[in-house]
Amino acid sequence: MTPVDAKAYGIASNTTLCYHNPGTEGLRNYPAMTLHFEGADLPVDTANLFEAVPECGLVCFTVAPASMTLLGTNLQRNVKFVFDVRKGELEFAPGKCGGV
Repeated sequence: MTPVDAKAYGIASNTTLCYHNPGTEGLRNYPAMTLHFEGADLPVDTANLFEAVPECGLVCFTVAPASMTLLGTNLQRNVKFVFDVRKGELEFAPGKCGGV
């Protein structure tokens, strides 16, 4: 995979890390990621890291630099964040958007 500049395709985004993606490939060749926190790991699915831009034939990485650490909605899709206030712990569990 060779990166291409998203701005060259008129994509206004905080990230410019995009790749050519023929329509038949989907996201199967793109990596997943795990964010490691103190005492908990958050596996992040490929579909939560990359966004298809079919009109340009691109797939773009949705993580962008910022002055502080933010976990945006893409990274949180289909994940339950479980806060145990008494123990001061955070856990992650598979979830389903729209479900309880």
